[in-house]
Amino acid sequence: MPLPQSESFTQISSDLFSQILLLTAPTLRTLTVVIRTARISGILECIAHTAMHDLTDLTLSFNPTRIVVPLDPASRNPPRANLPRLRNLHIDTCHVFSSTVAPAVALITAHAPRLVTLHVSDVLLMPGCAAVLARMLGRLPLRDSYGWVVPEDVLDSTARLPFTVREFALQVRDWPLTFVPELALIEVMASMDYGDGFVLLPPTPRRTYRHWKEGWLARVARRSLEEI
Repeated sequence: MPLPQSESFTQISSDLFSQILLLTAPTLRTLTVVIRTARISGILECIAHTAMHDLTDLTLSFNPTRIVVPLDPASRNPPRANLPRLRNLHIDTCHVFSSTVAPAVALITAHAPRLVTLHVSDVLLMPGCAAVLARMLGRLPLRDSYGWVVPEDVLDSTARLPFTVREFALQVRDWPLTFVPELALIEVMASMDYGDGFVLLPPTPRRTYRHWKEGWLARVARRSLEEI
């Protein structure tokens, strides 16, 4: 479900997406959203607040789109199980983990009581990302060699992953500006046996829309075979 690439289409894209989603929501089982606009808002809220009772697999790629994510969605929007059968969530983004990915995950998981697998790919790291990741996993943050301490209000606003999540795979974007100290902390976290299913995967090449389309068609075909 691609969106237009011009910023002048941002609002109409959001409205059109909402209308399409409302029409297809009752029958959706697999949904892949690939967003390629300069800046867009409301898409994540639209997905989280639309009842899709049969949806089991959700993939969101907003890379490199600037996505506006509410920082504290739970307090303004009491969670409802709009995605009661969602089991697999994949978020692909070239945004900072702590400021964009964590709130986006919290927004979706608040409505997905049966989520089992979370995959975050192509993510960027800045100071404090490892601590936010630790809080999501229910672990105590590790202190890096520079003594970086994340403010308590930042950690307090980080939602813990649902206990239903059995695998959390993280892939960091492979580029020269990767913040090495944070990556080192996450590597240490991945080596610890906490039994929370967290794994750090090798970076993967950035995918184009063609690759996302091929993956989506493959999932649709697999779903069709399962129904035979």
